[in-house]
Amino acid sequence: MMRSAAIHHNNRQPRHRGSAGFTLVEIMVALVISLVLLGGVIQIFLSSRSSYALQEGLGRIQENARYVMNLFNNEISMAGYSLSNPALALDPTGGSTEGATSSASDCIEFS
Repeated sequence: MMRSAAIHHNNRQPRHRGSAGFTLVEIMVALVISLVLLGGVIQIFLSSRSSYALQEGLGRIQENARYVMNLFNNEISMAGYSLSNPALALDPTGGSTEGATSSASDCIEFS
């Protein structure tokens, strides 16, 4: 019987204070810190993605507005109004009242 107790005692590995490795508590603390940092990185990523989508939408709106303004400019120029000549922009008839039944500063009626 004494012999079996001695064998059992010899199978144990002695614990040394300076042994390498981490304890379970140290690993769990490192895991919690890593999860908090990962959560912050994910939050920054989601915020950046949302900001990018917003900026892309605003860019599309500005592009559409430029296209419409260019289209209006072309259509107004083809109708005889000139935005490059301020005199014609204020008086699109060029001083002529031929064909105009009524002329006001905000509208022109043609017959």
